[in-house]
Amino acid sequence: MESEANDSQGTANPFNLNFSTGLSQARTAGSLPAADSLGDFFRIGVLNAGNAINLNALFPAGSTLTATQCVLSIQSDAGSAPLAVSTTGNLNYSVVSNGVYFVHVESTSRTIRSQYLLNVSVSDATPPVITGTTLPGEGTSSSTLVDRFDLNFSEDMYSGGISNASMYELRNAGPDGTFGTADDILYHPVTVGYSSGLTVSYTITDGPLQSGIYRFTASSNLTDRAA
Repeated sequence: MESEANDSQGTANPFNLNFSTGLSQARTAGSLPAADSLGDFFRIGVLNAGNAINLNALFPAGSTLTATQCVLSIQSDAGSAPLAVSTTGNLNYSVVSNGVYFVHVESTSRTIRSQYLLNVSVSDATPPVITGTTLPGEGTSSSTLVDRFDLNFSEDMYSGGISNASMYELRNAGPDGTFGTADDILYHPVTVGYSSGLTVSYTITDGPLQSGIYRFTASSNLTDRAA
């Protein structure tokens, strides 16, 4: 249920999303009393291009609101201008750029009985990607002591995969300088406590890395929360 003051993106109530394969869903209840001229904001979270948002507003018995009196819109953290608007009780929007997305519910017909139920679903067929790392870049060298590093992802990740050490390989090519031979040395990065967010921090349990040639691999089986 919404709670005031959720009158801007910065104070938006987060949706309590439930995840299944390729889909996240939530339902919330809200009201728009006379004093609530700025309306209600809800935070969907980080979405990627290709995701699709569906909103559906319902009005319980006794509510003075109707679909035509309730303005639904989608915004992103790129600005407050609405990306899509509807006064039919339904709104569909296809995400065109990565960012944090919000739902805004407002009305000019506000009374103490201006109540609504809001359903949101996000279809997600876009796999996550690694957008950055603090590891040295490919083909470069570094004299910095490396015993930990970060990975940046394009969206919130499934925590069970992120914390699974078998999803990563950090390999030293060994004395012969060739990967995949008998003298290769494996190091073991781990992360603990990840629940959400775009940045994951890892510690190399048998680090720091010694002098040599290294290759880091993250499994393509790492998934987002809607996997």
